[in-house]
Amino acid sequence: MESKITQLKRIASLPANIRTNVAALRKLHLDMVDNDRRKNELELDLRRLYEDSCEKRRQIVTGSYVPKLADLPEGYLGMVDHSASEQPGGVPEFWLSVFRMSDLLPGMIRKEDEDALRKLVDVRVLDLGEPSPGFELEFEFEANEFFSDSVLKKRYLTSGTEIYEAIGQDIHWKEGVDLVGKSADSFFNFFNPTQYATSDPEKHEFQLKKDFEVGRYLEQWVIPRATAIFLGRDDDEQDEISDMLEDEAFCGVYSLDAETEALLVNSELGE
Repeated sequence: MESKITQLKRIASLPANIRTNVAALRKLHLDMVDNDRRKNELELDLRRLYEDSCEKRRQIVTGSYVPKLADLPEGYLGMVDHSASEQPGGVPEFWLSVFRMSDLLPGMIRKEDEDALRKLVDVRVLDLGEPSPGFELEFEFEANEFFSDSVLKKRYLTSGTEIYEAIGQDIHWKEGVDLVGKSADSFFNFFNPTQYATSDPEKHEFQLKKDFEVGRYLEQWVIPRATAIFLGRDDDEQDEISDMLEDEAFCGVYSLDAETEALLVNSELGE
Protein backbone atom coordinates (compact mmCIF):
# COMPACT_ATOMS: atom_id res chain seq x y z
CA MET A 1 0.00 0.00 0.00
CA GLU A 2 2.90 2.32 0.77
CA SER A 3 4.22 2.09 -2.79
CA LYS A 4 0.72 2.78 -4.15
CA ILE A 5 0.42 5.96 -2.02
CA THR A 6 3.86 7.08 -3.08
CA GLN A 7 3.00 6.58 -6.73
CA LEU A 8 -0.34 8.42 -6.41
CA LYS A 9 1.45 11.38 -4.77
CA ARG A 10 3.89 11.38 -7.68
CA ILE A 11 1.05 11.35 -10.21
CA ALA A 12 -0.72 14.18 -8.35
CA SER A 13 2.42 16.30 -8.70
CA LEU A 14 2.64 15.85 -12.47
CA PRO A 15 1.64 18.64 -14.89
CA ALA A 16 -2.05 18.78 -15.75
CA ASN A 17 -1.63 17.56 -19.33
CA ILE A 18 0.29 14.47 -18.16
CA ARG A 19 -2.31 13.76 -15.45
CA THR A 20 -4.93 13.89 -18.23
CA ASN A 21 -2.93 11.34 -20.21
CA VAL A 22 -2.72 9.06 -17.17
CA ALA A 23 -6.48 9.38 -16.63
CA ALA A 24 -7.01 8.36 -20.26
CA LEU A 25 -4.73 5.36 -19.70
CA ARG A 26 -6.80 4.29 -16.68
CA LYS A 27 -10.01 4.58 -18.72
CA LEU A 28 -8.41 2.53 -21.49
CA HIS A 29 -7.27 -0.09 -18.97
CA LEU A 30 -10.75 -0.41 -17.46
CA ASP A 31 -12.19 -0.81 -20.97
CA MET A 32 -9.64 -3.55 -21.68
CA VAL A 33 -10.55 -5.35 -18.45
CA ASP A 34 -14.25 -5.14 -19.34
CA ASN A 35 -13.60 -6.36 -22.89
CA ASP A 36 -11.57 -9.27 -21.55
CA ARG A 37 -14.42 -10.20 -19.21
CA ARG A 38 -16.93 -10.00 -22.04
CA LYS A 39 -14.61 -12.04 -24.27
CA ASN A 40 -14.49 -14.80 -21.65
CA GLU A 41 -18.28 -14.74 -21.32
CA LEU A 42 -18.65 -14.84 -25.11
CA GLU A 43 -16.20 -17.75 -25.37
CA LEU A 44 -18.27 -19.67 -22.80
CA ASP A 45 -21.46 -18.92 -24.72
CA LEU A 46 -19.85 -19.97 -28.02
CA ARG A 47 -18.49 -23.13 -26.39
CA ARG A 48 -21.98 -24.04 -25.19
CA LEU A 49 -23.40 -23.39 -28.68
CA TYR A 50 -20.66 -25.58 -30.19
CA GLU A 51 -21.38 -28.40 -27.74
CA ASP A 52 -25.12 -28.12 -28.43
CA SER A 53 -24.42 -28.35 -32.17
CA CYS A 54 -22.23 -31.42 -31.69
CA GLU A 55 -24.96 -33.08 -29.64
CA LYS A 56 -27.56 -32.29 -32.30
CA ARG A 57 -25.24 -33.75 -34.93
CA ARG A 58 -25.01 -36.93 -32.86
CA GLN A 59 -28.79 -37.12 -32.62
CA ILE A 60 -29.26 -36.62 -36.38
CA VAL A 61 -26.58 -39.22 -37.18
CA THR A 62 -28.12 -41.79 -34.84
CA GLY A 63 -31.69 -41.02 -35.92
CA SER A 64 -32.85 -40.02 -32.44
CA TYR A 65 -33.69 -36.56 -33.80
CA VAL A 66 -35.66 -36.01 -37.01
CA PRO A 67 -34.74 -32.71 -38.72
CA LYS A 68 -37.47 -30.12 -38.96
CA LEU A 69 -37.90 -27.56 -41.72
CA ALA A 70 -36.02 -24.96 -39.63
CA ASP A 71 -32.99 -27.29 -39.52
CA LEU A 72 -32.67 -27.45 -43.31
CA PRO A 73 -30.96 -25.13 -45.82
CA GLU A 74 -33.16 -22.38 -47.22
CA GLY A 75 -34.99 -23.56 -50.32
CA TYR A 76 -34.39 -27.26 -49.59
CA LEU A 77 -36.80 -29.36 -51.68
CA GLY A 78 -36.11 -32.87 -50.47
CA MET A 79 -38.17 -32.87 -47.24
CA VAL A 80 -39.89 -36.19 -46.56
CA ASP A 81 -42.55 -37.26 -44.11
CA HIS A 82 -40.45 -39.33 -41.72
CA SER A 83 -43.52 -40.57 -39.87
CA ALA A 84 -44.83 -42.26 -43.01
CA SER A 85 -41.49 -43.30 -44.46
CA GLU A 86 -40.11 -46.80 -44.19
CA GLN A 87 -36.62 -45.63 -45.10
CA PRO A 88 -33.82 -45.97 -42.53
CA GLY A 89 -33.24 -43.05 -40.21
CA GLY A 90 -30.08 -41.27 -39.18
CA VAL A 91 -26.99 -41.22 -41.40
CA PRO A 92 -25.56 -44.75 -41.68
CA GLU A 93 -21.77 -45.11 -41.60
CA PHE A 94 -21.33 -41.36 -41.07
CA TRP A 95 -18.15 -41.55 -39.00
CA LEU A 96 -16.62 -44.39 -41.00
CA SER A 97 -17.13 -42.21 -44.11
CA VAL A 98 -15.61 -39.20 -42.33
CA PHE A 99 -12.55 -41.22 -41.35
CA ARG A 100 -12.16 -42.56 -44.90
CA MET A 101 -12.48 -39.05 -46.38
CA SER A 102 -10.01 -37.45 -43.95
CA ASP A 103 -6.30 -36.96 -44.63
CA LEU A 104 -4.60 -38.82 -41.77
CA LEU A 105 -6.97 -41.60 -40.78
CA PRO A 106 -7.48 -43.86 -43.85
CA GLY A 107 -4.04 -45.43 -43.42
CA MET A 108 -4.99 -46.47 -39.88
CA ILE A 109 -8.10 -48.39 -40.95
CA ARG A 110 -7.90 -52.02 -42.03
CA LYS A 111 -10.70 -53.80 -43.84
CA GLU A 112 -11.22 -55.92 -40.72
CA ASP A 113 -11.89 -52.72 -38.71
CA GLU A 114 -14.70 -51.44 -40.92
CA ASP A 115 -17.60 -53.49 -39.54
CA ALA A 116 -16.78 -52.30 -36.02
CA LEU A 117 -16.40 -48.67 -37.18
CA ARG A 118 -19.81 -48.87 -38.85
CA LYS A 119 -21.16 -49.02 -35.29
CA LEU A 120 -19.48 -45.72 -34.37
CA VAL A 121 -22.22 -43.13 -33.72
CA ASP A 122 -20.30 -40.18 -32.27
CA VAL A 123 -16.82 -38.79 -31.71
CA ARG A 124 -16.47 -35.91 -29.27
CA VAL A 125 -13.81 -34.03 -27.37
CA LEU A 126 -13.88 -33.04 -23.71
CA ASP A 127 -11.70 -30.32 -22.19
CA LEU A 128 -10.07 -31.78 -19.07
CA GLY A 129 -9.10 -28.48 -17.43
CA GLU A 130 -7.24 -28.39 -14.13
CA PRO A 131 -5.49 -30.09 -12.36
CA SER A 132 -4.41 -32.10 -15.44
CA PRO A 133 -4.91 -29.89 -18.51
CA GLY A 134 -5.55 -31.63 -21.77
CA PHE A 135 -8.40 -33.17 -23.69
CA GLU A 136 -10.15 -36.49 -23.97
CA LEU A 137 -11.48 -38.06 -27.16
CA GLU A 138 -14.60 -40.18 -26.74
CA PHE A 139 -15.73 -42.65 -29.40
CA GLU A 140 -19.32 -43.77 -28.80
CA PHE A 141 -20.50 -47.05 -30.32
CA GLU A 142 -23.89 -48.67 -30.54
CA ALA A 143 -24.14 -52.24 -29.24
CA ASN A 144 -22.02 -54.49 -31.42
CA GLU A 145 -20.58 -57.97 -31.75
CA PHE A 146 -16.96 -56.87 -31.23
CA PHE A 147 -16.63 -55.37 -27.74
CA SER A 148 -18.80 -54.64 -24.72
CA ASP A 149 -17.60 -51.03 -24.21
CA SER A 150 -20.12 -48.40 -25.30
CA VAL A 151 -17.46 -45.65 -25.25
CA LEU A 152 -13.75 -45.91 -26.02
CA LYS A 153 -11.55 -43.10 -24.69
CA LYS A 154 -8.14 -41.64 -25.43
CA ARG A 155 -6.77 -38.94 -23.14
CA TYR A 156 -4.04 -36.44 -23.99
CA LEU A 157 -2.30 -34.41 -21.29
CA THR A 158 -0.89 -31.05 -22.33
CA SER A 159 1.51 -28.39 -21.13
CA GLY A 160 0.58 -25.18 -22.89
CA THR A 161 -0.07 -26.20 -26.48
CA GLU A 162 2.22 -29.25 -26.32
CA ILE A 163 1.00 -32.80 -25.70
CA TYR A 164 3.32 -34.74 -23.39
CA GLU A 165 1.35 -37.90 -22.58
CA ALA A 166 -1.30 -40.10 -24.17
CA ILE A 167 -3.43 -42.45 -22.07
CA GLY A 168 -5.49 -45.15 -23.76
CA GLN A 169 -7.76 -47.85 -22.37
CA ASP A 170 -8.15 -51.59 -22.52
CA ILE A 171 -10.92 -52.72 -24.88
CA HIS A 172 -13.13 -55.53 -23.61
CA TRP A 173 -13.24 -57.69 -26.71
CA LYS A 174 -15.84 -60.38 -27.11
CA GLU A 175 -14.60 -63.92 -27.62
CA GLY A 176 -12.96 -64.57 -30.97
CA VAL A 177 -13.21 -61.03 -32.37
CA ASP A 178 -10.16 -59.23 -30.94
CA LEU A 179 -9.24 -57.00 -33.90
CA VAL A 180 -6.03 -55.82 -32.22
CA GLY A 181 -4.96 -59.41 -31.67
CA LYS A 182 -5.58 -60.16 -35.35
CA SER A 183 -3.59 -57.18 -36.67
CA ALA A 184 -0.97 -54.95 -35.09
CA ASP A 185 -2.06 -52.29 -37.61
CA SER A 186 -5.72 -52.24 -36.54
CA PHE A 187 -7.30 -48.83 -36.01
CA PHE A 188 -8.20 -49.97 -32.51
CA ASN A 189 -4.53 -50.07 -31.54
CA PHE A 190 -5.05 -46.31 -31.17
CA PHE A 191 -6.63 -47.05 -27.78
CA ASN A 192 -3.98 -49.53 -26.63
CA PRO A 193 -2.24 -48.00 -23.58
CA THR A 194 0.89 -50.14 -24.09
CA GLN A 195 1.20 -49.97 -27.89
CA TYR A 196 4.37 -47.84 -27.74
CA ALA A 197 6.27 -50.05 -25.33
CA THR A 198 9.70 -50.48 -26.95
CA SER A 199 13.35 -50.62 -25.96
CA ASP A 200 14.24 -48.27 -28.82
CA PRO A 201 14.01 -44.64 -27.57
CA GLU A 202 14.00 -43.16 -31.08
CA LYS A 203 11.21 -45.46 -32.24
CA HIS A 204 9.26 -44.72 -29.07
CA GLU A 205 9.58 -40.96 -29.62
CA PHE A 206 8.55 -41.28 -33.29
CA GLN A 207 5.47 -43.37 -32.39
CA LEU A 208 4.42 -40.90 -29.70
CA LYS A 209 4.84 -37.98 -32.10
CA LYS A 210 2.60 -39.67 -34.68
CA ASP A 211 0.02 -40.48 -32.03
CA PHE A 212 -0.01 -36.88 -30.77
CA GLU A 213 -0.45 -35.71 -34.36
CA VAL A 214 -3.50 -37.93 -34.82
CA GLY A 215 -4.95 -36.79 -31.48
CA ARG A 216 -4.63 -33.11 -32.39
CA TYR A 217 -5.99 -33.78 -35.87
CA LEU A 218 -9.10 -35.42 -34.44
CA GLU A 219 -9.56 -32.69 -31.84
CA GLN A 220 -8.98 -29.64 -34.02
CA TRP A 221 -10.03 -30.77 -37.50
CA VAL A 222 -12.08 -33.96 -37.75
CA ILE A 223 -14.55 -33.44 -34.90
CA PRO A 224 -15.39 -29.77 -35.63
CA ARG A 225 -15.52 -30.30 -39.41
CA ALA A 226 -16.94 -33.82 -39.62
CA THR A 227 -19.87 -32.87 -41.85
CA ALA A 228 -17.67 -30.90 -44.24
CA ILE A 229 -15.32 -33.90 -44.52
CA PHE A 230 -18.31 -36.21 -45.07
CA LEU A 231 -19.41 -33.93 -47.94
CA GLY A 232 -15.93 -33.94 -49.43
CA ARG A 233 -15.11 -30.30 -48.63
CA ASP A 234 -11.46 -29.51 -47.97
CA ASP A 235 -12.12 -26.33 -46.00
CA ASP A 236 -14.84 -23.99 -44.76
CA GLU A 237 -14.84 -21.73 -47.83
CA GLN A 238 -18.08 -21.24 -49.75
CA ASP A 239 -17.93 -22.83 -53.17
CA GLU A 240 -20.81 -22.34 -55.62
CA ILE A 241 -20.13 -25.58 -57.49
CA SER A 242 -19.89 -27.59 -54.26
CA ASP A 243 -23.04 -25.91 -52.94
CA MET A 244 -24.92 -26.78 -56.14
CA LEU A 245 -23.74 -30.39 -56.18
CA GLU A 246 -24.54 -30.83 -52.49
CA ASP A 247 -28.04 -29.36 -52.93
CA GLU A 248 -28.64 -31.72 -55.86
CA ALA A 249 -27.29 -34.72 -53.94
CA PHE A 250 -29.61 -33.97 -51.01
CA CYS A 251 -32.48 -34.29 -53.49
CA GLY A 252 -31.15 -37.52 -55.00
CA VAL A 253 -29.71 -35.87 -58.13
CA TYR A 254 -26.21 -35.84 -59.64
CA SER A 255 -26.01 -33.72 -62.80
CA LEU A 256 -22.33 -33.64 -63.79
CA ASP A 257 -21.42 -35.47 -66.97
CA ALA A 258 -18.18 -37.46 -67.09
CA GLU A 259 -16.27 -34.76 -69.01
CA THR A 260 -17.15 -31.97 -66.56
CA GLU A 261 -16.41 -34.22 -63.62
CA ALA A 262 -12.97 -35.04 -65.03
CA LEU A 263 -12.22 -31.33 -65.58
CA LEU A 264 -13.12 -30.52 -61.97
CA VAL A 265 -11.04 -33.38 -60.59
CA ASN A 266 -8.03 -32.47 -62.74
CA SER A 267 -8.25 -28.78 -61.83
CA GLU A 268 -8.30 -29.69 -58.15
CA LEU A 269 -5.29 -31.98 -58.54
CA GLY A 270 -3.42 -29.18 -60.28
CA GLU A 271 -3.90 -26.68 -57.44
